[in-house]
Amino acid sequence: MVMKKLMIAMLLLVCSVYLGFAKVPNNKLNEQLLRYDYSQVLMRNDLLGYIGNGQRLYMHFDTIYKDKVNPHWYHVEGKSKVKQNLCSFTGRIDLHSFAPNEQLDPNVKRYKLKA
Repeated sequence: MVMKKLMIAMLLLVCSVYLGFAKVPNNKLNEQLLRYDYSQVLMRNDLLGYIGNGQRLYMHFDTIYKDKVNPHWYHVEGKSKVKQNLCSFTGRIDLHSFAPNEQLDPNVKRYKLKA
């Protein structure tokens, strides 16, 4: 149980760093963007992070699906690996906002997910 809580906390930390930080668009736009299902976008990324003593943390998502009641929540199941220790985990990603991403082309509206 403690390992699962640790994995969920690590997942949220890695996602927040991975998805980046920037200015948040207005609330109306935020709500419009939350209507879409981003589970396939999140599914495409295996995450790599680091935990204590510089050990690599690999995370692979087996399933991600959007909550039917709360549009901010995505339920996840997957596996994590640190050294030779392989663990299954379940958890939730709370998608709370979007940030403008003008690095690729400032003329095209693109957004980063912020979890």
